[in-house]
Amino acid sequence: MKKIVIKLLMIIIATGYTTQVNAISVDTTKRNKDDYFNVHFEGDIVVSEDDKNIISISNYGFIEIKQSSFGVERRLVIKSDNNGGLIKQFFIKNEKQNFVPKGKKWLSKVLPKIIKTTFLGGKSRVDRSFKKGGVNAVLKTIEDLSYDFVKSKYIDFLLKKRLSVNELNTILKNLNGLIKQQLYIFEVLEKNQNSFLKDSRVSATFIKTISQYESDFYKFSLLQNAIKTSNELTEMPSSQDIMAISKSITSENYITKLCYSLIEIQGANKSLDQILTLFNQINSEEFYSNNVIRKILTQSLDISALRKLLIAIQTSPQKESNAITFYEYVFSHNTYTESEILEILNTILKNTVKPISLYKSMMGVSKTISKSTENVKEQYRKIAMRLKPNYEFYYDKVLNAIEK
Repeated sequence: MKKIVIKLLMIIIATGYTTQVNAISVDTTKRNKDDYFNVHFEGDIVVSEDDKNIISISNYGFIEIKQSSFGVERRLVIKSDNNGGLIKQFFIKNEKQNFVPKGKKWLSKVLPKIIKTTFLGGKSRVDRSFKKGGVNAVLKTIEDLSYDFVKSKYIDFLLKKRLSVNELNTILKNLNGLIKQQLYIFEVLEKNQNSFLKDSRVSATFIKTISQYESDFYKFSLLQNAIKTSNELTEMPSSQDIMAISKSITSENYITKLCYSLIEIQGANKSLDQILTLFNQINSEEFYSNNVIRKILTQSLDISALRKLLIAIQTSPQKESNAITFYEYVFSHNTYTESEILEILNTILKNTVKPISLYKSMMGVSKTISKSTENVKEQYRKIAMRLKPNYEFYYDKVLNAIEK
């Protein structure tokens, strides 16, 4: 419900009309205080081909139009009789009038304006245009609409049809030209992204469209949703294209959250290549890169996956901080053979330059080493010798840690 309220406020500010879940209200008072109209409608409403009449309304649906012009108020109510017919009532200054001819003539004047500023009759107009000239004819119809919100609704109607690869690409390529506000483009892409991601020939255009956004939030939301809605993302033909969205995301917070989504939904082993691609984009905040490493190491990883992670750490701008985190958590959720533990131990010197980093890394693995074989402990002691003679305090702490 919060999302709907936010949208309402934005539409009021931008266009002067408001929407609700099942009805719409339009108010043009901001344009002309002496000549305004207000409309409420509900249900599926079909308008005539010339956009000047209403020819059908679904059961229990209705439309009410009010207009005040130079002190004279007109009101028209049309509702379904629930048997395929329409009940029409027309009022001037609250006095009932015959619909024909006054009400019909008045409706023919105000309805085209209402159609341009709302999605009233939108589905039937999309159907009619599509039947006549396909996607291009619908896009031409959308061009004549007044507001981005209304245009986005028409595109939603269009995307519910069974469309070819070329037709989907045509829609994507025209979105930025049709709709100015990125919020509404984002909503179209978000609602319909499964249609755009099914075929790599369409997903490439989808990625290009998203990459034009200035907002990291929009790009992050679309990619995160793609991860959440498809547990088989890495098997989809467009998976590499989908991950390409991340290259234009500058927020390391969002990059970290995308890593979390991949780990939680697909698992670190399955999606490690994608996770490390994202990890390599974290260049300034060691807080985020360390958290990604911790999250990865909460899952069961084989030794080949650890090797990949260590390579990513070695090329990271936060190498030593990341290395400390790695050695602190590497054994927290995983059990390895003696040879694998030795392999992990022997990487410590490659990944630490500062004595304090070496000390913290060795303390991180000490609990596991203390329970390992004498062969493993001896290798641990050899590595500790690097702390002598200048850092005897660290050296003693490291040795004592495996004797407990």
